[in-house]
Amino acid sequence: MAIAYFMAHYPRDFFPINNSGDSAISFCFIFLYLVFAGAGAFALDNRRNA
Repeated sequence: MAIAYFMAHYPRDFFPINNSGDSAISFCFIFLYLVFAGAGAFALDNRRNA
């Protein structure tokens, strides 16, 4: 999503509020958080019946 932001939105303006890049920046940080925090309660391993 960071690459998408810099390729599609950054050429218009740097700030996301001015170049309609709000969703790209939001998804970038959400995905980055999930990489380091893990899925937690949303993990598929929690859905298995043992």
